[in-house]
Amino acid sequence: MSSVHITDVWMWQGASHGVWQTFIEALRDIRFWNDFLR
Repeated sequence: MSSVHITDVWMWQGASHGVWQTFIEALRDIRFWNDFLR
């Protein structure tokens, strides 16, 4: 039971990290387009 809980936490951290990475890439794209359109 304990090992399953640790795996769930690890999966959640991996998913949240992926979401954060996607968010950062989206911000970079927005900054790029703002500079491009200016």
